[in-house]
Amino acid sequence: MDPYGYLADEGSVDLKEGIDLQDLRDPNKGADFEIDISSVKPVDKSDTSNKYFPGEEVYHNLLKVDPEVGDTCDREGLETFEVLERRMEDVTENKDGGVLKMVLEAGTGSVAPQGALVRVHYNAYKELDDEPFDSTRLRHEIEKFRLGIDGTVAGLHVAVATMKKGERSRFIFKPNYYYGELGCPPRIPPNCAVLFDIELVSFVEREGVDDYYQMTEGERKGVTFAFVCKVSKAEREEGNQLFNTNMIQRALAKYKRAAKILDDYHLKTDEEEAEQKKLLVKVYSNIALCCLRLKQNGTCITWCHKVIELDPSNVKAYFRKGQALHSMSEFENARTMYRKAQRLNEFSQEIIEALSKLEQDIKKFRIQSEDYRRMCQRMVSLSASDDSRTAPDNRESQRESSDPEEECSARFRETVIEKLEKFKSDAEITEMPFPEQPRTLPEIECIVEVAGILGLNIQRHGAGNASRMVVVKSKQQLQF
Repeated sequence: MDPYGYLADEGSVDLKEGIDLQDLRDPNKGADFEIDISSVKPVDKSDTSNKYFPGEEVYHNLLKVDPEVGDTCDREGLETFEVLERRMEDVTENKDGGVLKMVLEAGTGSVAPQGALVRVHYNAYKELDDEPFDSTRLRHEIEKFRLGIDGTVAGLHVAVATMKKGERSRFIFKPNYYYGELGCPPRIPPNCAVLFDIELVSFVEREGVDDYYQMTEGERKGVTFAFVCKVSKAEREEGNQLFNTNMIQRALAKYKRAAKILDDYHLKTDEEEAEQKKLLVKVYSNIALCCLRLKQNGTCITWCHKVIELDPSNVKAYFRKGQALHSMSEFENARTMYRKAQRLNEFSQEIIEALSKLEQDIKKFRIQSEDYRRMCQRMVSLSASDDSRTAPDNRESQRESSDPEEECSARFRETVIEKLEKFKSDAEITEMPFPEQPRTLPEIECIVEVAGILGLNIQRHGAGNASRMVVVKSKQQLQF
């Protein structure tokens, strides 16, 4: 720490004596050093300008007070904090006046309990300064901490412990509830009272969660179902917070923990089983949605199946399964799932729009498939022409095998499916030669169809007799 502010915003400093870098790297030795203060220009503590945040954003976060407060200050010769304190309530436990509160906008529900994981926005102001010296809004980052546990200033813990979800309140912290006699120069001078405008965005009760993870397997078997539900709920709600801030991968981990807690519990009654199913449907649905957002379509389908097993009339499960199948270009299966979802919720605009988009994609796919078919026909013609020049005695057999009415064999189709699925699952390969050089249109159409179902594309490389057909992955698959 630099209590006198000598080093603030400076890039480097001089040492009085050199140090041995080997000792510094050695965890058993270390190195003592002393800064040469004479080589460092002290910070001008009289400079109160706000150089930490952009000017335009600061303007929108200036301290706003009732005009009557300003009139009282002028009339009685008082400072703003002194007038505001008259309108505030002492919320400290021992009523020492260290944290004063005024509600700006009421919240809902109960107050945040000790140990809860809270998420807050705040602007912090010093006396005689209407610009915030600290602000989560200007930093574009919500402040998160465990109420009454994590190491932040005492005033913030006392203040948030009086708030409800969605509440906005104004607080004044006296020095003993902020940075005390020393302050934190240059931004916080000694014995500095501060004003905080705080919004409690949300909180998740975490009571018992840490205890659960510290239990042995045997101890967990002895806990009540109500306790298990409470721990699982805490993990799920934290997952919701992460999901709402677009931290999908971390939210997925929380949802999976919530599901495992419920799955691991040994049910004792039919009532517990019914309640467990209800809770698992919610958590499995959350997991499926995360997988869909992360483009883990196969895994999304697996979790949708789990939801449907527990709740066969779950609209979201059918719809999300349809979305995953749609992304995988399994159009007929996607249509089936969308229609099942629509039968359960006939007037859902989201489902109607998804079906419309699916039909458009099917039309595009058919057009593309026809283009592929024509392109492949040209390739077959070129190949047949080339073969006829090199092997004239086989012309008749070539013409016979090119009969467009001939069906491709089941064995050929199985081979195509096997090779293309293997190609799709291999992340290191981006293209492969056209499998089993086809001689008939049914074989061409079989390859095009299977490639389309798997979301693969067919391209022609080169020109004329030197051209060849390759199967390639889409950009989405390459990124995944």
